[in-house]
Amino acid sequence: MSVHRGSSKPAGGTRALESAHVALRQALEMGTLTVVSLGPLTNVAAVLAGRPDLQTRVGRLVAVMGRRSGLLFHPAEGKGHGILFGHGPVFSDFNFEQDRQAAAAVLAMHLPTTLIPYEAGRDVTVTARGLDQLAASGGAAAWVAERARGWLDFWRTEVGIDGFYPFDALAAAYAIAPGHFDCARAPAWVARDDRLWGWFKHPWGLIVGLDRERPTESEASGEVVYCPRADAALGDWMLGRLAGPR
Repeated sequence: MSVHRGSSKPAGGTRALESAHVALRQALEMGTLTVVSLGPLTNVAAVLAGRPDLQTRVGRLVAVMGRRSGLLFHPAEGKGHGILFGHGPVFSDFNFEQDRQAAAAVLAMHLPTTLIPYEAGRDVTVTARGLDQLAASGGAAAWVAERARGWLDFWRTEVGIDGFYPFDALAAAYAIAPGHFDCARAPAWVARDDRLWGWFKHPWGLIVGLDRERPTESEASGEVVYCPRADAALGDWMLGRLAGPR
């Protein structure tokens, strides 16, 4: 496996050709790929911009972002002792918000796209017991477990939940075993969310909904596969895959 450096700025910044862009273009030129994006879509947009021939080589783009209109990312939901009036933090759709322009550009390409959103993360919780299972397996699994302890501590103290949602790992799990997810095709838009008010009034989002919920104004639109739920077996299956053979 090779690792390459990608863009350090959003799509609106300097468009230097990074080694990750060259590598992904070369890989797509060799054949169809499933591309799993665990962050903003900056690198995907840079690789595919002006290259319709490579866009057709994306068999499936799996991205960790997207939400239904009016939905807040609030994991504690009144159960914790965190920073928002004793109810834990409200998270943003971080990957989208880090590069809205890239998300709009990629959505407009009409690639076969699956969104693994915050909603799916709520169905899987990794606890200290799960990290102990990984640590006992040694090797790469133990390396992951050691570095996840701090994230687990953050969720305990700031969110108020005795475990964390493994958002990025779920996207990788979907690429391997999509049958663990409950998904549906839906229209999607990069648009303002008219159903959020107060402090969160009308933020931009990668919004998924029904045709009748189409916003009056949007920067881009397309169709996606949206996966808001995962089955009860996914957590154990995922930890088993990460732990590897005993």
